[in-house]
Amino acid sequence: WSLWNLGLKTGDSKTVSFKVTVNKNATGTIKNVAIAEGKESKDEKDEDGPTKNPVLEDSKKTSSITRNGEEVEAPAKKGDEITYTISVKNSGEVEGTTSVKDADLAEILKDGKAELVGEIKAYENNEEKATISQEDLVNGYDATISANATYKVVFTVKLNTVNGKVLNKATIGGKDTETDEVDTLDYEVKKTSELKKIDGNEAQGKAELGDKIHYTVTVKNLGSVEIKDLVVEDEMLGYTTEKKTQIVKTIPVGEDEVIVIDEDYTVKQSDIDAQQKIFNTAVGKYEDEEKPATDDGKDVVDPIKELDIKKKATSVTRGKETLSADAKVIAGDKVTYTITVTNNGNVTLTNIVVTDDLVPDFKEEVKSLAPGAHKDFTVVYEVKQADVDAGNAIVNTATAKADQDEDNGKDETVVPDTTANVDVTKTATSKTRGKETLAEDAKVIAGDEVTYTITVTNNGNVTLTNIVVTDDLVPDFKEEVKSLAPGAHK
Repeated sequence: WSLWNLGLKTGDSKTVSFKVTVNKNATGTIKNVAIAEGKESKDEKDEDGPTKNPVLEDSKKTSSITRNGEEVEAPAKKGDEITYTISVKNSGEVEGTTSVKDADLAEILKDGKAELVGEIKAYENNEEKATISQEDLVNGYDATISANATYKVVFTVKLNTVNGKVLNKATIGGKDTETDEVDTLDYEVKKTSELKKIDGNEAQGKAELGDKIHYTVTVKNLGSVEIKDLVVEDEMLGYTTEKKTQIVKTIPVGEDEVIVIDEDYTVKQSDIDAQQKIFNTAVGKYEDEEKPATDDGKDVVDPIKELDIKKKATSVTRGKETLSADAKVIAGDKVTYTITVTNNGNVTLTNIVVTDDLVPDFKEEVKSLAPGAHKDFTVVYEVKQADVDAGNAIVNTATAKADQDEDNGKDETVVPDTTANVDVTKTATSKTRGKETLAEDAKVIAGDEVTYTITVTNNGNVTLTNIVVTDDLVPDFKEEVKSLAPGAHK
């Protein structure tokens, strides 16, 4: 059994709380009889004087907020620490016992909304007296308080989430303290997205150039105070502080999500070129805190890297004369070609190098070529004698290569005029009779010597080779010309 010396003054009343543990083997009915006995205290003085009986008073619950090691005013934010102090003062001359309970602590810590920081400590006159378990504080325990002492229970919780006010009251000696209310401030930014095709229908596949992505950005007030002048930025949609286009909203308490952005984004070529998901981030800014919200991203179409090159002879120039593109050419003719490079894919091609095998000095570079775009080049080739001599079509190949694509080549041919024409002339240049030179028109007799000059001329447009020259009057005469260019003679 227990004995409490309550030290009641006239008109006073006090509550005594205690708990017992029932033996697991107990049977029957538990009876409890309380007996109160009292007698007038001989040492009792007048009401204004000190008493030798315990007097428990000034029971209260207070709180303070700490942020980054510094005490701040409410509202509290996520990550802040709230320190609670339950205090009881015994102004009597003897020690007394009372129950201390904080059932609200369980609700504060429920589902990880907050967590205890350190231990729950009991102090008497600011000197540590005991460590209290969480279970004992939630369910209640008896605290013995020395005469003329102040007893305090101190504990700290860290807010992991915010959902309205943090409410907490203590029960001391069976009586509830005034509820301690801590205002909170927090908000949540959400972003959702929906892909739509150019025609406005919902897209089931991947984003293509010109498609629309519809974004919705909402803000919800999670705390217990109105949020004024909340700034929302979305750089991709053009809402930035730098451009002074940011959105400023007031977010009331207790309402559903407030829509702050509700509009489309048009898929750009740069999105397709990047070959990455299209993500969009909105950022809520309030005081010194930023809260980003990003959608789940939209896939873009697979890349098609298709570089096409075409080459066409557009004209033939012979001296000052311009011939048609299909004219047969001879040595010295100048053939003008047009080379067209086209991007037939869906991604931008870069650093395209264009070359021509017949014109080694020709080399052009295209830094960037968008899908569907093309670039034209002109190159001139002068027909060589060897081209005509070969007798075959003159094949000219242009090649284009981009960073994103393999080599692509295109041939164009022109046909040479391969006319072979050899002319032989023979002229008597002198007549001699012994040591006498006869006149050019003199008639010859037996024994006279006639000197002839034979001229072989290439009147065609191809080089003639291995020309054999003979004379039927001089069987031993046989000369060979290895090569004779057009227009040349021997």
